[in-house]
Amino acid sequence: MASKQRFLARGVLAVAVVLAIAVVAGCAAKGGRRAAEPKPDYAGRLAQYRRLAIVCAPSGGADPAYAGVILDQVERMAPSRLDFLERVDVLRNAAVDTATVPPSVRLKDASAYDGVVVLVYSYDGPVVMDMFLLDAGTREQVWQHRLSTQDKNVTERLRRHGWWTPTTIKQQFYGRD
Repeated sequence: MASKQRFLARGVLAVAVVLAIAVVAGCAAKGGRRAAEPKPDYAGRLAQYRRLAIVCAPSGGADPAYAGVILDQVERMAPSRLDFLERVDVLRNAAVDTATVPPSVRLKDASAYDGVVVLVYSYDGPVVMDMFLLDAGTREQVWQHRLSTQDKNVTERLRRHGWWTPTTIKQQFYGRD
C-alpha cells in the first residue's frame, strides 16, 4: 500500500513539474517579446506634458463640420479623464495643416502649452481618427495613436471617437487607468 502511494505521489509530482516548466517557458517566451519593446516613460511624460491644447481637423475630403462634433465630446470628457493635468484646452479655431505627417499647427500662444494633441479624421473606408501629440516648443511628434472602425454612421462613429479621445490619451500616453 505504501509503495502504491509513493508511486502515485511521484506521478503527481512529475506532472506538476512538467506543468510548472511549461508555464515558466510560456511566460519567458511572452516576456522575451515584451522585453524587446521599449516601455514608455510615463512619469517623464506626465512631468513634461502637463498643459495640453487639443485641436481637430479633417483629412482628405472629410467634412470640416465634423470637427465640432468631435471636439464637443472631447470637451465633455476631458475634465473627468484628464483632471490630473494642470491645463487642458480645446481650441476650435487653431490653424491645422493636415497635408503633412505629422500635421502642423499654428497656435496664437504656443508657450501656454507643453503639448498639442492634433486629432485628424477621415472616413474614406473605415472611420479613422489619428491622434498626434506634438511638443509645443519643438513641434516634433511625441506620440501617435489611431482609432479606426468600419461604421456606416460616420457622425456617430466620429462622436464616439471624440468621446474616447481623453480616455485614450490618459491610458495610452500617460499610462493611467
